Amino acid sequence: QVRHHAAGGNYLLIWPDGVVAEVDRRLRQEAGILVRAMTGKPLIDGALRVSVGTGEQMRRFWQAYRLIEGR
Repeated sequence: QVRHHAAGGNYLLIWPDGVVAEVDRRLRQEAGILVRAMTGKPLIDGALRVSVGTGEQMRRFWQAYRLIEGR
């Protein structure tokens, strides 16, 4: 199970089990996926902001995220 929050906007927030900066870096470098770390933001510190894309883009994101998080 992935801790997340989605409230009807064009993004979702995900709290990775790993260090957020490391997950962010690996998504960028290993998979070419850009996300935004919410480090230091009240209430959402430690989350990644993931913009919702096409179905194919989201499948690609989840595949890369699962590999990085070891799920």
